[in-house]
Amino acid sequence: MESRPDSPRKNLADRSLHGFIINIQKNAYPRGNQMRYCFNTIDKLKLDAVKILSLPSKVEKIFDETGKAVTSADQVKEKGLYYISCGEKYASGMPSPRSKSREVFTLTEEEEEEPERVQTSFEASVAENIAKKQQEAAEKEKQAAKSPDIKKEKEMASFNRLIAISNKSVQEAYLESTLAAFASTEPDQKAKLTKFDQLSNLSKNTAYYDFINHLVTNQMAPNYGTSELQDEVDAWCMDALNQLTISDINFIISGLPSTGKSSTLYSLSTILFRKIQQSSANGSFLFFPLNFEKLTLEFNSIKQIYNVFVTNTLNAARYSNYAIAPFVSSLCQWFISIPTANVFPSFPQMPEHVHGIDFKAIRALGQSIFDICKVKSNLQKFIGAITDFPANFAQTIGLPTVLFILDHFDYCDVEALDESMFPDSIYSVKFAPEICRSISGQKYLVSCENEQAFAQCFTCEGATPIDTEGICRSHVDGRTLTVKPMKIELTIEDCIGAPGIIAAFEHVCDLAAKVNTDPAQPKGIKIMSAVSRSRKYILKREVMRLFKVLFGAGNNKVTLDTLNDLEDSDLIVNVDGEKNPQGEEGQNQEEEDGEETTKTANSRVQSSPSNRTKASPAKSTPAKTTTPTKSQLAGQSSSTKGNSNNNNNQQGTLSKSGHPNSLSANTKSPAKNSLNASSNSSAPKSTSNPPSSKDQQPNKPANSNFIELVDDSEEDI
Repeated sequence: MESRPDSPRKNLADRSLHGFIINIQKNAYPRGNQMRYCFNTIDKLKLDAVKILSLPSKVEKIFDETGKAVTSADQVKEKGLYYISCGEKYASGMPSPRSKSREVFTLTEEEEEEPERVQTSFEASVAENIAKKQQEAAEKEKQAAKSPDIKKEKEMASFNRLIAISNKSVQEAYLESTLAAFASTEPDQKAKLTKFDQLSNLSKNTAYYDFINHLVTNQMAPNYGTSELQDEVDAWCMDALNQLTISDINFIISGLPSTGKSSTLYSLSTILFRKIQQSSANGSFLFFPLNFEKLTLEFNSIKQIYNVFVTNTLNAARYSNYAIAPFVSSLCQWFISIPTANVFPSFPQMPEHVHGIDFKAIRALGQSIFDICKVKSNLQKFIGAITDFPANFAQTIGLPTVLFILDHFDYCDVEALDESMFPDSIYSVKFAPEICRSISGQKYLVSCENEQAFAQCFTCEGATPIDTEGICRSHVDGRTLTVKPMKIELTIEDCIGAPGIIAAFEHVCDLAAKVNTDPAQPKGIKIMSAVSRSRKYILKREVMRLFKVLFGAGNNKVTLDTLNDLEDSDLIVNVDGEKNPQGEEGQNQEEEDGEETTKTANSRVQSSPSNRTKASPAKSTPAKTTTPTKSQLAGQSSSTKGNSNNNNNQQGTLSKSGHPNSLSANTKSPAKNSLNASSNSSAPKSTSNPPSSKDQQPNKPANSNFIELVDDSEEDI
């Protein structure tokens, strides 16, 4: 190709052979001075520019004066100015980026390399000693790692680090590991254990304690002020559960507001838990307590409801089957991360085999939830997966049935709609029908706050209703509460036998008696102190609360005008009478009978020639020969209803005999029947005070310490 004579540019062959002068400059700021360069090729320019312009890295781009990138030699003009870039944009004003591994570019191949420096003898000896010491240290570490003592120390250090970050104490962690190892042992291996009975009792008692703790965490504990009232409710629940089978365990606790429905649910669930433990159905239930009143704020977010159900289910599975206890924390985190994960989360590392637990089924359950969350219109299916999660997870850990213990069920009658997780779902989904569908195939104990709202949202059929009115009809309190200026007198008969109203009545009576008998200031001082004002305010608030409950119960003494006058009135509350009218008389009579019996027994011991030197007057047993007093007979008559069916329980039968699903204790001696002991201790007490210590020790309340009710040495598992 020949060039035109009038063309100012030379042809490519001439320029490549001889080259021509151009000006080059750094593209990055500060640019510095322009440098003259004899251009031949683009590649050679990129290599030489690194050295000439002292660039921090290799050349990536070349720009002309207009900012256009130069990619071929034809675009280079003689005496033109070109900007050399290491990757930054044209005239960006930023310094050139430095490469991680900076390459070394040489201008010419003839450039001589710097000769290597020869080490002296001293430097060589020092380097040799350092290498030798490093080799010896590595050998010592290898030998130490193989020794059992060092290995044990490392394991202990690792264990101590886990304990430090754990939310459990050392004793709790040790107890949980012991119970988990016992629960995961094969049945034939359990029978060979020397401490099988002790471990079985330990597992039952710890599970009972954890169950009560779970109820308290869900705010489902009783608010009774006296243990006598709690004992009467427990005795009534024992009679209600007597002669029932597993198929009959479907109860609805209803009643007026603030009449003790949640407290009755607590007593019924704890006694039923203990009965199931002593029956052949032990180890086949997942207990799922939940208070929907606590979830009022969480109903706005489907993700929060899912987290609550997952956490509550795994906490319940921990004491329902202790074999899953070591894996509860990791499984809970894994399930919670599923709905928001873009890809299916990796399953936590689990052992290959644990008795009663199917880890493959647990992973499949998580996979099904992940598949539902991928479709952005599956709001209905996701809510169904939430309500079915307790039953589905119970199947994976060997528990075929779930016992739902649900408080304030009417609070779950809400519509769920979450646009963040399911934006393609057009319609909202009601939560209550899905829960009813899930619990209809299981067992449940349900209570409500408002009966009308509960009747509209609860659709399960075949349940046994329980009304809180009349549960504590036999409760005795001889005090009369007088409220002025309304001139209203209230007695225990106005409480309609509801444990919640009785507890409120007794609390107001105790508070008024304390305010009247212990004044906070002398009578001569007219200025009311802050303590007196506070006490009267608290008393007035409790009186208003009691009157509102009685008005809702339909009491004729409390009207709407009375409630309106309470706010502006200066109340004067008096208490007349005693809580136990026959208490002092009965106690004195029992003490006299005890003293007479003691004297008679001592005289008989002293009259015997063979026992004169062995007898001790202080160690007598008058309780076995004491005749019942009037107060004791009155107490027995008042507690006839609570103990009418407990005589049959002494034979060890808790339900219909011969039924395959009967709640039978299968015991052989009265000492083994811990449930009968609990029913007797929770029976209604008499109106008199308990006998003195001279006659017999007072009975402990049923909820004081359930571990004492089980004979560890004789219970037949």
